[in-house]
Amino acid sequence: MPTVLHFWSDVDATRITKSTTTLYDEPMEAMAHRLTVDQLDFIMMHELGHVVLDHPRRLKAERDSGFNIKIVRHEFEYAADAFALGLMRSKLVANTRIATEAPDRADDARVKRVTDGLRDYQSSLGGVYLLFVYMDFIQRAGELLQTRLKGKLRLRDAMDSHPRASDRLDRLELTNLGEYLYTSPLERYSRQFMQTVLDYGATLDDEALLQSTIGTLS
Repeated sequence: MPTVLHFWSDVDATRITKSTTTLYDEPMEAMAHRLTVDQLDFIMMHELGHVVLDHPRRLKAERDSGFNIKIVRHEFEYAADAFALGLMRSKLVANTRIATEAPDRADDARVKRVTDGLRDYQSSLGGVYLLFVYMDFIQRAGELLQTRLKGKLRLRDAMDSHPRASDRLDRLELTNLGEYLYTSPLERYSRQFMQTVLDYGATLDDEALLQSTIGTLS
């Protein structure tokens, strides 16, 4: 709940870490670190895409012309996502070229490096997809609170000005592999888990749902 309300209200980010205790082993810690790094890399590449594609100036020009900037802003977000994915692919291609063109490497070493690079790419892609699955959950959870508890909670009208996370993920999947979509076991588990949480929230009456926010919005 603190995580949802951080994006939908004025809850400090520190409330997220103070709200619960999480126990995990070393392999889980390593996986969480890797996923976080991959997600932060994608976010940085996404923001770099806005700069490279000159989005701030172009958005201002569209606003000055009286155009509906919501449409333009959404297309810019999709473009920045595609830019970030392109950088991920460029890294894969560069590593593959280095591995295959190295004259001093044995064939089995080249194959291993190419295979390792493909695995790293798929792993990073899985982390990025997981980020959008989580963003979609935050969006839908906030909309559930907004629909059920309107007037009882201090909530924004919308989480942000971006396109829906599910739409952004759909575009990324199609850009990555066309009709042959890639999903990781972790992504599939997360989708099911997040949906279970939302389904549970939907079964609560308004008072129980409101009580779940007590101690967060204070």
